[in-house]
Amino acid sequence: MTGQNHIVFFSGGKSSFAVADYVKTKYPKDNIVLYFTDTLWEDEDLYRFLYEASDKLGLPLLTHSRGITPPQLMVQQRFMANSRVGTCSKELKMKVSENYLKKGIVPEIEKWYNKEYLKDENNFTQNATMYFGIGFEEYHRVEPIKKIGLPISKLKCLLSKMSLIMTKF
Repeated sequence: MTGQNHIVFFSGGKSSFAVADYVKTKYPKDNIVLYFTDTLWEDEDLYRFLYEASDKLGLPLLTHSRGITPPQLMVQQRFMANSRVGTCSKELKMKVSENYLKKGIVPEIEKWYNKEYLKDENNFTQNATMYFGIGFEEYHRVEPIKKIGLPISKLKCLLSKMSLIMTKF
């Protein structure tokens, strides 16, 4: 393998795209993976954007999912999720990524797109730098992300200049 490993937590938002583009530009020879945790409850346009971004950037996209939607999770937990309690994010996104990156537990659904761009299939999580695209308006998310405790050599929460510009207007 040439270079280092980089995993970009890729939500399909403007900040995560800006960070993915930044990482690809800065480390073009390194092993870079776009990582998406799917709630199976997203708009079809998001999925279109994920694939187009992967194509445009020439980066592999790894999608993981527990295989249930937020309403199914609410029924399982007998709890009505709401905007004050991030149950869906914790269970369907954070736990999925933590279990995979900390313990190597592959969730119920694993899909690769453009896997041929992966430079080292066997060790892409080893000593990886993790990237989260945080818009200026989302700065409050930086500390909670740091507390996740992923087994990483570096954690980078980058404020997207593109997001900063777009939120000014």
